[in-house]
Amino acid sequence: MRNSLHQPPCREMTNRKLKDPVLYTNFLFFGNAVLYSYGGFYSLSLAMVLAGLFSYMYHLYMERETIYKFLDIAFAKIALLLIFIHIAFLSDMKYTLLCTLWLLLSLGIKEYASRFENDSSKYEIFHSLWHVFVCFGNILVFFFLSM
Repeated sequence: MRNSLHQPPCREMTNRKLKDPVLYTNFLFFGNAVLYSYGGFYSLSLAMVLAGLFSYMYHLYMERETIYKFLDIAFAKIALLLIFIHIAFLSDMKYTLLCTLWLLLSLGIKEYASRFENDSSKYEIFHSLWHVFVCFGNILVFFFLSM
């Protein structure tokens, strides 16, 4: 029995290959971490490294490992909270609103991806697209914080 927010159906007990988009798009989060570190936003950088690492591990094992799922979700939420704290205190209010719109769009893509739990190829495409949207959103956040 599955107990997941977006876990595809059980598959054979193999791991994903690095060529799978849902796996390699996690490296985008490490790029975000480098940007944040460059800008002196070290807590955001650390949160992105940990979110990227646990997301990578969760997807590497084909969404079978519940500890990585828990850590993936936990650090994604921590990163999101830190983003909004930084934006709220270090940037203009209009940028907070733009980040909120980005979040809603990103979450819409994630929710859309979860509709394809029974079709792993569509799930992987849309979940990978979600990773790209999150990366782009973090680039915007970095830009807003640097203004």
